[in-house]
Amino acid sequence: MSDRVQRLIDEADIRDLILRFALALDAKDWRAYAETFAPDAVFEIMGQRRTGRDAIAAGPERDLLRYDRLQHVVANQVVHVDGDIAHGGWYVIAIHVPDGGTPDRHADAGARYRFVARRTGEDWHFSEVVLEMVWTAGMEFRIEDEPEA
Repeated sequence: MSDRVQRLIDEADIRDLILRFALALDAKDWRAYAETFAPDAVFEIMGQRRTGRDAIAAGPERDLLRYDRLQHVVANQVVHVDGDIAHGGWYVIAIHVPDGGTPDRHADAGARYRFVARRTGEDWHFSEVVLEMVWTAGMEFRIEDEPEA
């Protein structure tokens, strides 16, 4: 019974990690966003591969700067735990409003996230996250080129 309880606790902790990830994006809290990842994590988005917390956080800080308001709605979370490693995914509908004074103009996107997470001490962190864009609507949504190293 205790293994089942631990699995449920781990799944709840990882679902909380997913929500903290999305809420940090909405708040443009790049430190909190970075802290959802392991220091050596990898994040893939629209052809870019970002490695390490600094590079991972620099991406949305650069890409989402032009938006006044953000809203990431998380759904369909799937979490499979195997000891100190977990994998799964979630869906997101992301709304990007460039000007809060005209909230009817926005760039929207629907995406699937796939992840691998690992337990580090008592906490879970993403070690790999891959975003697969499914659809866009409204204004154009794009990400900036990565700066040259």
